[in-house]
Amino acid sequence: MVCKSGGRNASARLFSGLTGRLKVGSMALLVAAGLLPLEAKACSFHNHKPSKTLVDWMLHGDTVVVARPDPDNPFSYKTTEVIRGDPGANTIPFLVDSVSRRTLARNQEDGVVFALTRVGNWQRIAYVGATNRQVIKTIRNRASSWATTAFHPDRFAFFALLQDHSNATIRRLALQEIDRVPYGLLRDINVRLSEEVLIGSLNNVREFNYRPINLLLLGLKGTDEARSYIRKQVTIQKTMDGSPNLGALATALVELEGVAGVKLLDHHFLSDTALSITKAESIVEAMAIHNGVGRTQVRNAIARSLGDLLPRNPALAPLIARQFSARQDWSLLTPMEALLKSAKTLNGATRLSASIYVTQAKAQQTKTH
Repeated sequence: MVCKSGGRNASARLFSGLTGRLKVGSMALLVAAGLLPLEAKACSFHNHKPSKTLVDWMLHGDTVVVARPDPDNPFSYKTTEVIRGDPGANTIPFLVDSVSRRTLARNQEDGVVFALTRVGNWQRIAYVGATNRQVIKTIRNRASSWATTAFHPDRFAFFALLQDHSNATIRRLALQEIDRVPYGLLRDINVRLSEEVLIGSLNNVREFNYRPINLLLLGLKGTDEARSYIRKQVTIQKTMDGSPNLGALATALVELEGVAGVKLLDHHFLSDTALSITKAESIVEAMAIHNGVGRTQVRNAIARSLGDLLPRNPALAPLIARQFSARQDWSLLTPMEALLKSAKTLNGATRLSASIYVTQAKAQQTKTH
């Protein structure tokens, strides 16, 4: 799913300047319109936030340590190595359970990674054992370069090679890592997992958190088996009240079927006047993502779909503006401007969101000409 960046992007800076000049009443409308800055992540869909990984902690955590049972008190942990920061006199409050105590006693080189948050809470992050010791060593050796950018290509490439690792802990860490890169980068991945493995994971309730990335990877397989599964799941989502993975499914569908995928999403979802805002946002987000990376025919199909949608359902203008402006995509200038000039009565939030999008688009047009 589709994806998380250091610093504010240009859209956020533009909004900051704009909102700084707005009156309180207009600010309220901005909130209602849903136009406050949105980070343009590829895999972090509207309702899916990839969790902080071991790598995130090791690269950016305030205080990260490796600990083992205290020789003077085997039920308590004692720091044996500092990876980042300074734990000071802070005591790790976790008890060493009996299983960990026996395992660590048998493996003197093993340890447990803990992180101390800014508010003073310790979190257990990972077990350091024979299976993942080399991975952790690599993270430490490359930390200085990986920390320089939100989506370092070497970090992505390293974990892309581990997506089918035989050890479940390493494999899941790899999936967490590739779940957070922009979709344009994710498309370059060599999907090493088979359709059978991906679908098996998607049907495993214990791997619920990996469904968005597994759906995206399945979409990148480009096979008939993948296409059949994604199409079936999209159709099922049409009749469901909750659709937690609709964004990833929609993105995978367009990846697999191109223009036909856009048309199917339009037919199943956007043509429904009773479509929920949550479902609409998932579909629009997938279209916004593909509008940035897709072929001309796909972008044209997306333009037609959303261009027809705006006058039919103006209430969706705020979320459309939000998704496209977050990606600095001003291709909907014409339909947004037409909406403002139409004879329809628009509520304040809709008019404001469309106006801001049009203003930004025209400013960008002027800058590039």
